[in-house]
Amino acid sequence: ALSASADGTFVVAGLVNGEVHTWNVSTAAAVRRLTLPQRVASVAISDDGTVVAATDTTTTQVEVAGRVQTVPTPAGQRPTSLAVPPTGTALVVGTAGEGSLTFVDLAGGAQRSLNSPVRDTFDLQFVGTDRLAIIGVGAAFELRSYPGWQRISRAETSLGPRQIAGRMSADGGYMTGAVGTPN
Repeated sequence: ALSASADGTFVVAGLVNGEVHTWNVSTAAAVRRLTLPQRVASVAISDDGTVVAATDTTTTQVEVAGRVQTVPTPAGQRPTSLAVPPTGTALVVGTAGEGSLTFVDLAGGAQRSLNSPVRDTFDLQFVGTDRLAIIGVGAAFELRSYPGWQRISRAETSLGPRQIAGRMSADGGYMTGAVGTPN
């Protein structure tokens, strides 16, 4: 799993052995490290690199200002995707299947879960500070306002059998995809 701050200054990588490493690209300096029990499925980082989140589909951890905390997942859900807004004030956790989206206020600790408008959430990505893109495994896509949660747009794309959605451009204008089987 790999993610970068919007300006590319910070990069976070989650590895098969559960390690999560963050680097400042301009100095090549390691910034922090987390360890999860299993293979890392998704990572996210704030624009200033002070908030890093990672999940291995059973455990979700977030580090804020040097303090690591575990984020509870709704019962029966499997976390598969994460997003941190550029400001680093919150964490959004997406789950598989007929899953949910859990919004975590990192300053106050409050959480709320909603049904995901996209089945099998594959990826979450902030577009600017006020829009959240929800991308499904089958390339279903929905853009919602944040934190108001109003639908801005929805689309379905088709890449053929066994399609896999990819990443979205920072401005929300383009999305990649592939045909294959996700690991």
